[in-house]
Amino acid sequence: MLSFALVLLVATSAYALPAVSVIPYSINDIPATPDNGRLVNKAITKGAFEYVDTGDLGLYFTVMTEAINSLADLPDPSSQAAAVLQTIAGLGELAYGVAGNSCTSAAAINAHLSGNAKGAVRSFVPALVNYIDTITTLVTRPNAFKFTTGPQGKCVSGGRVFDIDSAWGSVLDNSNVVNNAHLNEAYCSAKRLYSSLYDRSNNVAAAITAATLPPVNQAAQRVIGPLAQFLRVVANGRNPINAAAAAKNALRQVV
Repeated sequence: MLSFALVLLVATSAYALPAVSVIPYSINDIPATPDNGRLVNKAITKGAFEYVDTGDLGLYFTVMTEAINSLADLPDPSSQAAAVLQTIAGLGELAYGVAGNSCTSAAAINAHLSGNAKGAVRSFVPALVNYIDTITTLVTRPNAFKFTTGPQGKCVSGGRVFDIDSAWGSVLDNSNVVNNAHLNEAYCSAKRLYSSLYDRSNNVAAAITAATLPPVNQAAQRVIGPLAQFLRVVANGRNPINAAAAAKNALRQVV
């Protein structure tokens, strides 16, 4: 049973150090976010992330998930596609007990920054398909990846060195007045995770960055229905095998 801790910081005076009070709660006592029935909403993103323990990633990933949840509740297709892809990519990376590397994500990012939009999509769609398979296994066999190493490609620095500022710069340049602040919040969190000495954090930063690239986002908007339905099934705790098959088939159509 996962636990939830509420941390309260209280200062007794203007010059005093804050006293820290940690109040543990069972996650079962925290009410679930209700699904409002919209195709994409934060119930499906927040519920999906409950399959993994992200405590080792610290505050920055918590901020990232809040940005994702906020994007999921926005009405425009770009925000909804970003939230869905970021959730699939982030959860797919976090499913493994031992971090692999970020070669596939870095390849997509580098393709995009070189002006090869189609190459970015072709590079990252297979990774999304693999993430969906990984998430499906995580839901049906929760301990399957506990001692398993994530995907490993062959590339310089394990894909952990790329121009994250330019990548997110292109994301923000293509944002709108509705989602710019939330995407900027995601960028700040991704930059912190990218700068971490912890390879799991680096992988999550690379995957979420690649998932948010404009050409990848635009491709996902065309097949958002099956992708969102897959996350809804996952968040509701049902067997996602059929929904996964539909989502993967849809993704393969955009390559």
